[in-house]
Amino acid sequence: MSRSNPLRIASRPGLFLSLTRLDWFALYLATASVLLFALSMLMSSPQSGSLQADLQQLSWLHAGSRQVALNRVLLVFLALELLLLLWLWLEFPRRRRTEGALRKIHSLQRAIARSSARIVTMQPEQIGVGLHNELNGIREMLGVDRICWYQQAPDGKRFVRLQSASIVPAAPEFESFATAAYPWLSEAILRGVPVHLRSLREMPAGSETDRRSLEPSGLKSLAVVSSAGGGGPANTLMLASFSREIDWDEGVVAQLSVLASVFANAHARKLAQEAGS
Repeated sequence: MSRSNPLRIASRPGLFLSLTRLDWFALYLATASVLLFALSMLMSSPQSGSLQADLQQLSWLHAGSRQVALNRVLLVFLALELLLLLWLWLEFPRRRRTEGALRKIHSLQRAIARSSARIVTMQPEQIGVGLHNELNGIREMLGVDRICWYQQAPDGKRFVRLQSASIVPAAPEFESFATAAYPWLSEAILRGVPVHLRSLREMPAGSETDRRSLEPSGLKSLAVVSSAGGGGPANTLMLASFSREIDWDEGVVAQLSVLASVFANAHARKLAQEAGS
């Protein structure tokens, strides 16, 4: 028997929203029922005029009474119900965040697949504008201020920007950046190690040179993703946010390495066709 795929369920927004509303409605109903049950127990307990009589009603000394034994069971049941509801109220938001992350990764996978199919069919004269449009579509999906695609120059001392997509207005862009000014990021790109920083404060020790180069731009969050696979000059996508800090999802960042590879292959195909013409 095949197991259900959570990504397949998440790709049906109407069904997912219906199930989400049903889950929360059931939790609201269960919470209201338990609270009403607890209130009814308090209201039905006998009232007396003296403190001594009240203490006798709440005491566990009436072990021989069936009513007291039943009250014990009901109190234990009520306590377990309250603990269960408390756990559900804490668990539901975490589960929603997980499901949201899965939906985002699945949507990005489909977007990359469609983008790759379009890029493969592009003519050489279409690749320049086509890659920019595809890059801008991914930028809008992820909600970042800018995405730049850089490739290592033949001299190996800098990375040259080949494409860029950003919102308007945007911070100043760099046509290239030298590896000497960004040694930590350059090493990560050449090693193929993804970098995702919620803020520049998360940069590790030994990256002071990179930090000093990035801070004047007003950058708040940064993700750097190198292309998957070897061969040819190093390629990387840089996602930058200047307006807010972003908690980068590692699954989303990993998917972007596929897009970087698609861009690199398309650019290499364009150069090869231009050289042969």
